[in-house]
Amino acid sequence: MTSRAGVGGDAGASPDGSASELRALLESTDDAIWSVDREGRAVQFNTACQRLLESVTGRRPQIGDTPEDLMSPAAAQWFRECYERALRGARFTVVREENVGGRPVVWELCFNPVEGDSSAHGGDYQGVVVFTRDVTRQRMVEKALLRAKNEAEAANRAKSHFLAQMSHELRTPLNSIIGFSRLLRKKGVELLPERELGFLGRIEANGHHLLQLINEILDLSKVESGHLEP
Repeated sequence: MTSRAGVGGDAGASPDGSASELRALLESTDDAIWSVDREGRAVQFNTACQRLLESVTGRRPQIGDTPEDLMSPAAAQWFRECYERALRGARFTVVREENVGGRPVVWELCFNPVEGDSSAHGGDYQGVVVFTRDVTRQRMVEKALLRAKNEAEAANRAKSHFLAQMSHELRTPLNSIIGFSRLLRKKGVELLPERELGFLGRIEANGHHLLQLINEILDLSKVESGHLEP
């Protein structure tokens, strides 16, 4: 951990030991962590932060650097506004996307005010600590899942529409088959042999069964589309 200020410890503990433990803790994470004073000058940062800033700016960060030393005017202004918000006591998380080396990178930044001796009693905060995590892959996965969800819903709507259309198209000729077979059976009681009458009865019965299946498919498509009437 690069720092210009020591870190205190509990009573009876070695200040140097506590500082070493804190540095080891901050260096154990891949998250970029840094702190600034009330003027926005870098007070300390870990190695992950150093690598991040070097990859973005092409410049090795130094203690005392300001946003203007490391970033474009627009980015520096954005960080200044976030620092000022945190120095008023706000703790917040924001997501920021930038182009790094020709590819989009998404970061999640957590801003936390650093309390001074008087801040607990309504006084000023002495600085800001920022935790930054690269969430590019996570966002890509979220977008892919959302895209897959939308595609699945679109495919399901297309399927429901197809089933509804086919059900309507099939019911019209099927009703004609059922109607004509019933008519022939009634008219042919005295004209047709028993065997042929049985065939007509089977056509009518199977037609009703098929019509019931088609109606169930149509009801299912209505349920999926939310148009089924009680």
